[in-house]
Amino acid sequence: MRVPTPVFVLLFILSILLLTGILLWVFPDALHGTQKQELTRKLLWLSILGSAIVLRFRGNMDEFARYGTVWVAVFLVLILGYSYRDTMKNAYQRLRGELLPTTALPGNTENSITLRVADDGHYYADVIVNGIPVRFMVDTGATDITLPRDVANRVGIDTSRLAYTRSYNTADGVVMGAPIMLEHVQLGSITRRDMPASVTDTENTQPLLGMRFLNSLEGYEVRRDTLTLFDQKP
Repeated sequence: MRVPTPVFVLLFILSILLLTGILLWVFPDALHGTQKQELTRKLLWLSILGSAIVLRFRGNMDEFARYGTVWVAVFLVLILGYSYRDTMKNAYQRLRGELLPTTALPGNTENSITLRVADDGHYYADVIVNGIPVRFMVDTGATDITLPRDVANRVGIDTSRLAYTRSYNTADGVVMGAPIMLEHVQLGSITRRDMPASVTDTENTQPLLGMRFLNSLEGYEVRRDTLTLFDQKP
C-alpha cells in the first residue's frame, strides 16, 4: 500500500522535531536562551528543505529512506558535536599533550597550564619568543631565561653587539652571558612582555626557562609526571 506523499512530508517534519526534542531532553544544558530560538528557526528551514527532498523522491520512497537515514545521522552528529564542542576541544588538547609533551595544556584552574614529563625526566616547553617557537627546558636551578647565540639570532637578537659580562655555572663549566630583554614570551596561555633574559656565549646548547620566568608566576608545582604553572590572577 502506497502512503500519500503529504503523509511522508508530515512524518519527516515530525521525525526532525521528535529527534530534536529528545536531544534537548537528554541534554537540557546544551543550549540556552537565544540559542534555542536560533535552533527553532533553523529547524523550520530544515523542515522546508526536507519537504522539498521528499517531493523529489516521491516516486521512489525506498531511495528516499536510504538517503534520509544518512542525513538524519549527519544531523544528529552535528547537533552533538556543537553541543559538546568545548569538551571535544579539551579532549583534543589532552591527547595532543600526551603525544607532544612539550605542548602546554590547560590546567584544572582558569589561570594554569600543565606540561608532561619527557622520557629523560625533564620538562620541556614550546615557547613563542618574539613570534618564533623555541623549545626550552624548564630548569629551577637556572637563574635566568637563557638562549644560546644561534637561537638568539633566530628570534631577532643582534648578538654581535652584546656584552658578555655575566657568568653562569653549568654542567659543562662556566659560560659567559649577555643581558637582553625579550619583547614577547608566551607559554600556552601565559604571556610576558619585556622579559629579562640572557644570551650565552655558546652554540647549539639547550635554551633554559629558569627562575626569572618561574618567579613571575603565582606559583608552580610538580605532581607525579605533571608540572603545573599558575599564572598571576588578573
